[in-house]
Formats: sequence, C-alpha cells, structure tokens
Amino acid sequence: MKTGNKTSFRKVIGLTLVLLFTVALLAAVDLSYDVKLLGSSAPEVKVEAGAVLKLPMLQGEGLLTGGNNLKLKGRVGVSPVSSTLSLEAVLTPIAVAEVSLGGTVGIGWDLTDSLKGLNFIAVSNTPYEIESESVQGVYLKGKTGVALQFDTAALFSSKWASVFARVYQEVNFQSYTNAEEGSAWNFEMGGYRGNGFSYHAEYVVGYNMPIFLDKVALMVETDINNIFKDPMQTDVLVTLSPILNFRVLDGLNITALAQFTNKAKEFVLSGTDMSENRIHAGPFRFSKAVAMVTYNF
Repeated sequence: MKTGNKTSFRKVIGLTLVLLFTVALLAAVDLSYDVKLLGSSAPEVKVEAGAVLKLPMLQGEGLLTGGNNLKLKGRVGVSPVSSTLSLEAVLTPIAVAEVSLGGTVGIGWDLTDSLKGLNFIAVSNTPYEIESESVQGVYLKGKTGVALQFDTAALFSSKWASVFARVYQEVNFQSYTNAEEGSAWNFEMGGYRGNGFSYHAEYVVGYNMPIFLDKVALMVETDINNIFKDPMQTDVLVTLSPILNFRVLDGLNITALAQFTNKAKEFVLSGTDMSENRIHAGPFRFSKAVAMVTYNF
C-alpha cells in the first residue's frame, strides 16, 4: 500500500473510532431539565430553571459502583429583587457518596424601601448606616461539599421499603465585590455577613411512598458564617424543616415545608460595632412556610 493511501486509511480508522466513541457516549448521556416556582411567607418569590447533564463515570459491576456518574448542573434564578446563575459538578464515586464543586454569581436591586436584593454597611462610614447597592456590585459564592446517603430501597424490592438518609457537609466562600475589608452586606435578605468562608451542613431523614404524598422528611441545617475568627462570625445557626412532597403528575411535584430556626428575628443596626450587625442566635421560633412547584422534563 502506498504511503499516501496508508495515511488516508489511518485517518478513516481514527475518525471511525472517534465517531463510535462519541455515539456510545451520547447514548449513555442523560440530559434533563426542570422549572421551579418558589414562594414563602417571608415574603419571597423566585422562579428557577435548571439543566442536568448526567454522564457515566467510574462505573463498575457491583451494587456500590454500577450507577457511578458525574452530574453537571446549571441553574438560573430570578426574583423581584435579584438574579442568580449557578454551576455545579457532582461526582458519585460510589452509590453512598457524592463530592461536589460549584459556584454562584448574582446581582440585586431595589423593589421597594423594604424589599431590596442587596444592602451594604460600609466600615468606612461612621456611624454605620445601611446603604442601597442596587445593581452596583456582584455577589460571588464558591463551594465544595461531600455527602453520604443511603436508601433501603437498594436492598428491598417493596415499593414501601424506601427509608432514606443523607448527610451533607459544605465549606463555601461568599463575597460581595464592592465590600471593603470589615464591611457587611446582605444578599437576598439572607442576613448580614462579611466576605469570607462559611460552613453549612444538612442532615435529612425521610420515607418514600408510592402514593400521592410520596415523600415525608425532616431536615436539619446548621450554619456558621464567617468562620476563622472573623468579627462577623456567628454562633451555630440551626434550621429545622419538616417536608412534604406531593407527586401531582409524572414530572410535576409540589413540595411544602415549614422552617423553624434559632436565628434572631429582628435586626437592629449597630452604628458603632460592625460585629453586632451579624446574624445573632436567639430563641427557637417559627421562621416561614415555603411552597415549591417543580416540573421535571
């Protein structure tokens, strides 16, 4: 075979192998979408749209590795006072564990004097006062987390034998681009914090059922904002949420939950001590009722 023909033949073989690999990969890829409407008694309203690309990865033949995958997630959210964009990668190295890495960018604006997407307390202005930061800076969040999870449905064939539990631990870095060192900011009315690292954890236990009310669960969340000896460091903040999920139609779910927390309800601005403007822990109380309508397709 002549040299030119050998080169062309190798190119054809190479392109054929690439095409076969691409077809096999696309056949295994699972792409899904969802649209979510969230409302609460806070009050708050937010519309989100997301996409999840699921790729098989590190798969084996056993019970713990047969479904291993990598999920690439994207989500856009819009509320009357803010807009966010989130990207996240979630690796399942074994069935009972997940490792995640992600980030969020957001902007906030004023709707009314009391409904603002982003407020700011500048350390350089004394006495301290709340300033509006309507579409002036960008909220940034980067996070990494690890989850352990288990569902008895993997062991039993009965549709009534699905008891699940999940533990999630996260360290994140949140910042506001216009905030100078020692200043405080409040994005989406979530409470004042400074630029820096925070800790977040979730503990969930629940039961899945093959009926209209297909899930009942209890979630406990713990947070410590601005860890590492920051003046804005909070005590351990706890949120307790009983959760009900209703499967209305195939792909259409309504989730309802009530939140109880030890976060102090009232915020009183301190004009002289910035650390007093952090989220304070107080008596355990009812925080808000939340409802979510989600359509997956």
